[in-house]
Amino acid sequence: EAKSLQDLFAGGYTATDASFDEWRALVPDAGYQNNCNRQGFNTESDDCHVGMSHCRLRLGIWFNEQDDCTSSDSFVGIGAAEFSSGSKCACCQGGGTCDTKASVTRIYARAAPSPAPTATLKPSLSPAPTINAVCAAGYYSCASCCDQDAD
Repeated sequence: EAKSLQDLFAGGYTATDASFDEWRALVPDAGYQNNCNRQGFNTESDDCHVGMSHCRLRLGIWFNEQDDCTSSDSFVGIGAAEFSSGSKCACCQGGGTCDTKASVTRIYARAAPSPAPTATLKPSLSPAPTINAVCAAGYYSCASCCDQDAD
């Protein structure tokens, strides 16, 4: 079932499946590490070392140099404690520049597609219009089409 953006931000953890490269491209040259990679809405690191009082991102990805998320040292995201948008890297980067990069973030949301309308076809009891009636109604633009007497 589709959720609204408000529901996603107000709810618990919801995983996303963006690629590692897609996350890193959001903040050019952001420092990152190769492990943890816990991503999604309201994602938390088990513990973090990025100088924040809370290890939670409203939307983002956590990185760590160890094969777990118990001491994450970097992230890319929005809605972090004491940090609204961008990336932070405190140590041991696997790539990028290990520092703090603030960014401007825009979120574009679109409505979920509506179900296709259903139509009930009813047979018409009136006769089909003649070519002259169609021409008189202005449905043809060429005079030669309407000059024919097809009644």
